[in-house]
Amino acid sequence: MFWQLLKIRLRYFFSNMGKTGESNPKKRGAVGKALIALLFVYLIVVILIAMGMMFFALCEPFAEMGLDWLYFALAGLMAFLLCFIGSVFMAKNQLYEANDNELLMSMPIAPSAILASRLAALIAINVLYQSIILIPAYVVHVYVLGFSLPVLVMFVLGFILLPLLVATFSAIGGYLLELLSSVLPKKNVLETALYLLFLGAYFYFYTKMSDYMTYLAQNGESIADAVRRAVPPAYFFGMAISRASVLHIVYFALCAVVPMALMCYVLSRSYLKIMGTKRGAAKVKYKGERLKKASVRSALLRREIMHFANNPMYIMNAALGTLFLIVAAVALVIKRDDIIGMVVPVIELLGMPAPVIAAAAICALASMNMISAPSISIEGNTLWLIRSLPVDSGDVLLAKAKCHFIMTMPAALLAAIVAAVILRADIVGIAVMVLLPAVFIAFFALLGVVMNLRFPKMNWINEVYAVKQSMSSGLTMMLSMTSVFAIALLYAFVLSDYMDLTAYVAAVGAVMLISDILMYRYLRTGGKRRFEAI
Repeated sequence: MFWQLLKIRLRYFFSNMGKTGESNPKKRGAVGKALIALLFVYLIVVILIAMGMMFFALCEPFAEMGLDWLYFALAGLMAFLLCFIGSVFMAKNQLYEANDNELLMSMPIAPSAILASRLAALIAINVLYQSIILIPAYVVHVYVLGFSLPVLVMFVLGFILLPLLVATFSAIGGYLLELLSSVLPKKNVLETALYLLFLGAYFYFYTKMSDYMTYLAQNGESIADAVRRAVPPAYFFGMAISRASVLHIVYFALCAVVPMALMCYVLSRSYLKIMGTKRGAAKVKYKGERLKKASVRSALLRREIMHFANNPMYIMNAALGTLFLIVAAVALVIKRDDIIGMVVPVIELLGMPAPVIAAAAICALASMNMISAPSISIEGNTLWLIRSLPVDSGDVLLAKAKCHFIMTMPAALLAAIVAAVILRADIVGIAVMVLLPAVFIAFFALLGVVMNLRFPKMNWINEVYAVKQSMSSGLTMMLSMTSVFAIALLYAFVLSDYMDLTAYVAAVGAVMLISDILMYRYLRTGGKRRFEAI
C-alpha cells in the first residue's frame, strides 16, 4: 500500500506531464510532449550553468587555502535552504492539510503508510531541489581538483542523507505554520507575507551574489571557523566529502537519521488525529450589516477576486508580474540615477524612444502574470456549484479574465506613471506607456481563459497543482512572454528599415486589440459551449 500511495502522490506532483484534464483523458501529442521536454531541459541547463559558474569562483580559492571542506559545506547549506524554502509550505499542505485526508481515512489504510508515503514524496521533491545545487558543485570540484572515487562515494552518501534532514525541518516548520495560521484571523495574510519575505530574501541575495562570492573568497578562514562552530552538520557534510572521511559521514548520518526517526515516531503516534483535525481560523463575532445587492457580473467578479486574494499559493505563483511591476516602480524612484545610467546606453543602442522601451518593459513584466490561466482548473470538484447557478457561462469566463486584468493593470499603471515622470514624457509617450500595456494585459487575461478551456485540469488534490503544474499555465506564460519579445525583435531586426516606429507601435496595438475582441467573442460563443461541456 505504501508504494501505491507514493506512486499516486508523485504522479500528482508531476501530473502536468500526464493527462490534460479529468474531462479529456486523451494523452498529449508527441509535439506537445516534445515542446514541454525541450523547455524543461532548457531551464535545467540554464540553472545548472549558473550554479556551476558560481561554484567555479569558489572552488579553487578554497582549495588553495586548504578549505575544500568549506566548499562542500556551503554547497550543503545552500541546498538545505533551497529545499527548506521550497518544501516547508508543501509539508504544511501535504502532511497536515491535504484535501484527500477524509477519503484515505475512510479506507482500510494504516495512518503510518499514509504518513510514510507523504514523507517519501517530500524527500523525493527535495532530492530534485538539491540536485540543482549539489550536482554543479561536485562537477566543478571534479573539473578543478580531479576525480576521486572515495570522494564520489561520500558525495553520494551525503546526497542521500541531506533530504532526510531537510524533511525533518520542513515537517516541523509546516506544523508550526499550520498551528500559527489556525489561531490568526487572517491566516492567508501570514502565508502571503512569508512568501513575500522568502521571495524578497532570494532576490536580495541574487542581486548581491557577486559581492558575497568576493567576500567568501577573501574571508574563507573566518567563515570556516563560524561554520564549524555554529553549524556542525554542515561541517560534517563538508569534511565527509572533501576528505572522504568515514567518521564524519557517520556523524552527518546521525544528524540526519536520528531527528528524522524521532519526528516520524512522534507523528505516527498521533497522525490519525492530525488527519481528522480541521483547524479553522479564529472565530470572528458576527456583526449585522445592511444587505448589499450587486449585479450578476459584479458578483461573479467579486467571487473571482476573493478566491484569488484568499489563496497565498495562487498569489505567489500566478501574480509575480504584479509584484515585479510594483518593485520596478519603487526602484525607479529610489535608484533613479542608477537606472537612468543603465537605460540611456540601451536607448542609444536601440535607437528607440524611451517611452516605447518603458512600455515594452511594462508589458514584459505584466506577461509574467498567469492569474486567468488556471482559473477554470482551480474550480476542481466544486465546478458544479458555479455551473448550477442561473448565470450565463460567458459571464463566468469573462469574470475570470477581468480578475486577471484588475489584479495586473493598477501595478502597470503605477509603473507607467513613475516612468512618465522620470522620463518627462509628453502626452504621446504617456499614452503609449498606458494604452499599450492595457491592450497587452487584456490579451494575457483573455488568452489564459482560452488556454484553460483547451487544457482544463480538474483532478488535483491541492490547488497549487492546478496553478503551477498545468498545461494551460505553462503555455500561457510562455506564449505571453514570447509574444512581447517576438514583437520587439521583429521590428529591431526585420521591419526597422521599412516601417516607422510610431506606425509599428500603432499597428501592434491594433493587432492586439483585434485579438482581444476575437477572444472576447469566442468566450461569449464557442468558449461558453466548451465550458459547459467540461
